[in-house]
Amino acid sequence: MNKNLFISLLLLFFIKSLIGQSLPIRTYFTDEGLASSQVWSITEDRNGAIWLGCASGISRFNGFNFTNFRLREGLPSESITKIMSSEQGYVVALTLKGLAYHKEFSNKFIPIKNIGEISDFTINNSKNCEIFACIRKKGLYKFSINKNNWTYIGYGKLKPLSISLSDKFFILGGEDGNIYLINLEFTQI
Repeated sequence: MNKNLFISLLLLFFIKSLIGQSLPIRTYFTDEGLASSQVWSITEDRNGAIWLGCASGISRFNGFNFTNFRLREGLPSESITKIMSSEQGYVVALTLKGLAYHKEFSNKFIPIKNIGEISDFTINNSKNCEIFACIRKKGLYKFSINKNNWTYIGYGKLKPLSISLSDKFFILGGEDGNIYLINLEFTQI
């Protein structure tokens, strides 16, 4: 094969994949495949696809077209409030009726057993991909995707409503309006 032709094809493939993995600056409508015009949350997976949590489901944009996920694709509800992706290839969605996760290269979401009203969640990007959720009036819980079970972490008295995870701390927003920093060294997770 001609060296210049090979370099040209390689360059063309590289540029096309770069362009294909980003949303061009323009307006997207439901006519073009977007699940809803009301987008509540956005994340990008490890392959560069953009996931849009909408009022009527989830739309994944691969750079060329949209793929939509709704009840028939495993979501507990079509109204999405938050969506996050993990380094392990999972996309996790919080709906009005609970959590669900999507495995990389799958065409369905897997609903997670509902143990109460979830106000917020975050993902621990450890090799196990654990989900930490604030359950109203119960406290902080961890869901292990590998074990498919919930574990109570604690902090029920704080009544956590929102959560963020840093390298060293859980940051919890309490129902009382206070912000709590909880050292991960002293929390068995």
